[in-house]
Amino acid sequence: MSPTAIRALVLALTYIAGMAPTLAAGPGPIKRAREAGAGQIARARAVLSEKPPFVIRDKWAVLVGVSRYNDPSISASASAARNVLTLTKTLIDPECGRFAPDHVLVVTDGHATKESLARATYQDWLIKKALPSHLILIYLALKLTASDDGTDLLLLPADASLKDKELTSVSLSGMLQEIKRRTQSKNIVLLLDATTVDGKSAAAQLAAIARQTGITLLSADAGLAASANDDFSKNSLFALYLSEGIKTGAGQMPIESIAGYISEVIAKAPPAQKLLQKPLYLAGEEAELVKQPLGLKIKLPFDPKNVKVGHPLDTLAEKRPDLAAGLSPTFKAPLEDKRKAQTLQDLDRKKEEAEAADDDDDAGAEQVDFEGYMKDMKKAIQAKWQPPKGIAQKTIVAVFSIQRNGNIVEADIVESSGDAGIDQAAMKALKDASPLAPLPKGAPAHVQVRYKFDWKVSQ
Repeated sequence: MSPTAIRALVLALTYIAGMAPTLAAGPGPIKRAREAGAGQIARARAVLSEKPPFVIRDKWAVLVGVSRYNDPSISASASAARNVLTLTKTLIDPECGRFAPDHVLVVTDGHATKESLARATYQDWLIKKALPSHLILIYLALKLTASDDGTDLLLLPADASLKDKELTSVSLSGMLQEIKRRTQSKNIVLLLDATTVDGKSAAAQLAAIARQTGITLLSADAGLAASANDDFSKNSLFALYLSEGIKTGAGQMPIESIAGYISEVIAKAPPAQKLLQKPLYLAGEEAELVKQPLGLKIKLPFDPKNVKVGHPLDTLAEKRPDLAAGLSPTFKAPLEDKRKAQTLQDLDRKKEEAEAADDDDDAGAEQVDFEGYMKDMKKAIQAKWQPPKGIAQKTIVAVFSIQRNGNIVEADIVESSGDAGIDQAAMKALKDASPLAPLPKGAPAHVQVRYKFDWKVSQ
């Protein structure tokens, strides 16, 4: 088991034993949480000991909570906004959630209008930031209602009107499909702490939407019945245990284990408290995603300065001559060769440290001006762009990474023209344009780009 996994398990078991801080909640819920957490940690050991099967390069979260509505016919939900704040605090905690604070967008109460909800998710903020290799987390704590044809669920923002629900709401299916289409990410997790406005079960619609969109879904209740609230923390049980699940194991509990954790804890709650609430968990089309923790670290820099193993033989003569004097000839003979080799290793290490320092300098990377570089990149690619002649206008969208030395790698078509010849010409243009000029000074180790080949521009 890797050191990271071992540390995660130690912290998790310490947490279960009551030696780590928890959310403010009554003794009953926390006791059940610890019991369930211990079982989930045991089931997650094998997952934690494995190397992640794929890489998440960044992660983003949008949290929406509506406690009060302008329409008096839509009942209030006392815990919605509080749930968002509790989960936000957990997500940005560097010891568990590990989301960058500016990667989490919070929209609550009066600010959660139809327009702002659309801008936050599928029109502006999220789709301009998230890329195919990123994790997208969406938490919704609001009221829902079935569409008129019964095939969709409509999100009711703060300014929604039940009389005009089709015009004043946001389609849940449409929102998810558009996020997926615009970002081309399969790593989408929907956390649904929502209830139907009329109290009717929406189990069929919810399951159908999850299948259609291919997302990973974790809902407080399979039929969207109301989640019970914890009297002490004033959070919903779903939000409370979701936050506890993320914290367990120092953020290293996999998504599928968090889902099992929540179901197990709620199942142990007294009948009067859980109100027959039954969480729903459906894994999405990206099967490997659920094996990843929500608190995964985006960067894991290795610093050789932190590794100390006794007194290395190759530096013993210089640093500890008193010890070197006692070495036998068998050990003294190779020292000179080892010192030479160490000199080369030191040079390589310093180079790696300098590159790692560049990677970790997020503040500096944010100040890099990429505008001029991207203009030059477009010219270089367009110069190599030679689509087949004599066909109608087409559009292709590709995603690729530019390494620090200018090499174009991991190129892929995410929106095909529908013509294999044109798609191949686009990929060839990227191959022929590589390498580009090196990334600007201060840039990270790689930059991921979404690039649009426009037929009209090429002509």
